[in-house]
Amino acid sequence: MEISVEELNSGEKYRLKFEKKSLQIFLSDLSVFSVFEQYYQLDIPSYIPYLDIINAVVDTVNHILQIKYVFKKTIESCTFSFDNECETKEEIELFCNNLLDKVYENGKSESKSIYVIINPYSGNKKAESVFKYEVLPILEAGDCTVDFIMTKKAGDGQIIARNIPLQYYDKIMCVSGDGLLHEVANGLLGREDYIKWKTPLCVIPLGTGNALANSLMSKELYNHTTVSYAIMNALKGRKLQMDVMDVKLEKKNGDVKKMFSLSSQTYGLIADADIGTNYLRYFSSFRFTLGALWNIISNKKYVAVIDIENYNMDQTEIKVFSAGKTTRLDANTIINPKAKMSDGFIDINIIPFKNHGSFDYSKIFLEVSTGNHIWHPLCVYKKVKEYALYFEDNSLVSIDGEEYSCSSMKVSVASQKLYIMSIENEFT
Repeated sequence: MEISVEELNSGEKYRLKFEKKSLQIFLSDLSVFSVFEQYYQLDIPSYIPYLDIINAVVDTVNHILQIKYVFKKTIESCTFSFDNECETKEEIELFCNNLLDKVYENGKSESKSIYVIINPYSGNKKAESVFKYEVLPILEAGDCTVDFIMTKKAGDGQIIARNIPLQYYDKIMCVSGDGLLHEVANGLLGREDYIKWKTPLCVIPLGTGNALANSLMSKELYNHTTVSYAIMNALKGRKLQMDVMDVKLEKKNGDVKKMFSLSSQTYGLIADADIGTNYLRYFSSFRFTLGALWNIISNKKYVAVIDIENYNMDQTEIKVFSAGKTTRLDANTIINPKAKMSDGFIDINIIPFKNHGSFDYSKIFLEVSTGNHIWHPLCVYKKVKEYALYFEDNSLVSIDGEEYSCSSMKVSVASQKLYIMSIENEFT
């Protein structure tokens, strides 16, 4: 489909045409801006990816068509006028509706009510500013109604999620890192009415790991930042089911703690590289690299009994134990390359301890960015329904990036499902 319009300010004539993944904008003399021009360098871009467009509105009284889109962190717009002699208002309205169908492949809801929970300490304490100046303007431009609340301390997310009137909201959004996401998911999954409302969860990633957000990130980001793509994910994604895991932690004194886990449970090198580098959060995800390198150099080993069906381990000395549902632990760590969103399995990586094994560990560490580490002879990669770890004494483990202490950890795929928003049909 194609229409002819004029740019409102300059009066320059353009043709708008649908292509496979973008709206093409041509000059009326049939010439097209050079493909070598820098994207969006001109006042009127030569094309706008459908992913970037958030709204299109026709003013039939004043004969105006306005298209709003996101470029990096800001909202831009193209405003055109049309003449009934060239294009009737019915043709323009049809074009606009067809454009929105392409922009919102999963359907553009007339009412999008979003409840936002913000951890103001995330993103080097910039979460409130990011929400106010980056997230909120885009949501409002997409005709969303937004209510928000700030957390004040750890644990608030779970309490807030337990008390949200789900019947009034289409989506729950976390502006945070993995910690608040973990709390909110546990609050929602613990509600008896969650299965009725099935309210999906989405996240604007401002932490250092952002396991779920990075596992949903498309490879075709165009000019999006991680934050702006996550907003598009919330606006345009489809509601999908995701497996979560039941976790039972027990201490030596008999104390038991139960919870749901969204992304990961780790022990050994990965847990220490996460928990042990909290004081380096200023370095963002690079702190994990520093922690892992120091762990490899120090030749540190860990002891645990691993109970997995059809798996026999001759020794209890290990270097890495990682289990979870998401493909990524952070943007650069594809820890579970075969993980699926809802396949009913937990993906597990086990790397036994090898004395003076720094070379092998370093090679595995370098390959984890592509997921090829699972083919290294030292690495054991399995899909299981459940597993258990037993320690001689209370030991530190990381669950969804949060620190816990236990003498045993038992994990299984939960019967409940978490609902999330995703443009992609599967983890990337």
